[in-house]
Amino acid sequence: MKWFRFYSDAVDDPKVQRMPAELFKVWVNLLCIVSRNDGGMPSLDDTAYTLRMSVAELMAILETLAERGLMDVCDTGTMRPHNWDARQKASDTSALRVAKWRAGGDDLSNVTASLPQQSSDDLSNVTATSQIKTKRKTNTLPASGVEYGTEFEEFWQAYPRHVEKKQAHGVWLRLNPDATLRGRILDALARQKASEQWANPRYIPHATTWLNGARWEDEPEPASINRPITALPRFPSQADLNRGGTGKAVL
Repeated sequence: MKWFRFYSDAVDDPKVQRMPAELFKVWVNLLCIVSRNDGGMPSLDDTAYTLRMSVAELMAILETLAERGLMDVCDTGTMRPHNWDARQKASDTSALRVAKWRAGGDDLSNVTASLPQQSSDDLSNVTATSQIKTKRKTNTLPASGVEYGTEFEEFWQAYPRHVEKKQAHGVWLRLNPDATLRGRILDALARQKASEQWANPRYIPHATTWLNGARWEDEPEPASINRPITALPRFPSQADLNRGGTGKAVL
């Protein structure tokens, strides 16, 4: 198992703390992936597979993280977490600190005890236990393998056309609507669902299109005016004329 540094100032970093829970989770998972890949981001396909999402959804999330200053674009065009090299600098181990103390008589209060060595049997048991826990955790995920969060689920249940959920979720994360905007979105949905246009499911756009286009800002359509239909004049047929009709239109 490989470890990486996670800075304690994250608890006070507004860029981190203002992220929605779903985006924060993906960001931490990306840190794990980059650490496992020796500081580099794997291909988009491999990263999307590891995160159990589509490439389009991953690209939208990476764009959002870059806008928040949490991902940097490298000269090669790839992306990696912001200030990764500075925060992941190599550090000395407890064994090195003990050796320094023995050589120079440093204060023991700064010495951290090393963990006891484990036998190969113990490590096998730990690995097997970890695999069981991982399997159990995986089985608790939804069938799609994605956790959408309560705020997006509220929008999704209100939206009348349920297609391309993962793509819509990616756009939702990029928008990151606050409570005020979520209220406007839900109000607009209620109004548009009652419109004549949305009475036909064929004319209801996909949720991805609706969110990308900020369609909650659409002006409501004017109500149709039901005017009485004036009866058209009926002209006499040839049979009427043969019977001695006048040939004038009959109202």
